[in-house]
Amino acid sequence: SEHSICVAVPDSQGPAAIEALEAVFELELARTTVNSVSLLRDMSIVAIIGEGMAFQPGVTATFMRALSTANVNVRAIAQGSSERQVAVVVNSEDTTRALRSVHQAFTLSGTVVSVGMIGANSGVGTSLLKQLEKQSQYLKDKLSFQVKIVAAATRGGLVKDDKYMGIDIASIPGAMSTAGAMD
Repeated sequence: SEHSICVAVPDSQGPAAIEALEAVFELELARTTVNSVSLLRDMSIVAIIGEGMAFQPGVTATFMRALSTANVNVRAIAQGSSERQVAVVVNSEDTTRALRSVHQAFTLSGTVVSVGMIGANSGVGTSLLKQLEKQSQYLKDKLSFQVKIVAAATRGGLVKDDKYMGIDIASIPGAMSTAGAMD
């Protein structure tokens, strides 16, 4: 069987960590009792922490299911010895999607609806954008419901948010006038 040790350090300290590990394991690397030391960049840690986790079956399954549903690849998994914490390492570009999905799975945040609009500069599209801008705070505060526009398209172009954080609704009409034509 294979054994490995994973250490998470800030991205800027990665090269120094590799150098330190290679120095500490110099003999083991030479004898090949340790095969290699490697560095993965642009990673993030997402964790769940709770007092009752050790006695609540299915918590880790819910965590992993949420990550899977969000199409987030888990690169490493760790559980604290106290069984109060489970952490995963994911690609940094997936962090927002992972957090949203996990929060939703444990109902730690309200519902977030990601919307793609076609015809964003039409009469109906413009009216919808104005209404969403006017009502967004009410929906968030009173109904725990958040609408995020992640893409807006017209015949003339497309504006999108690849990180799914949401495009500022007020900026969409201006962004549409400068958007490049769609292929």
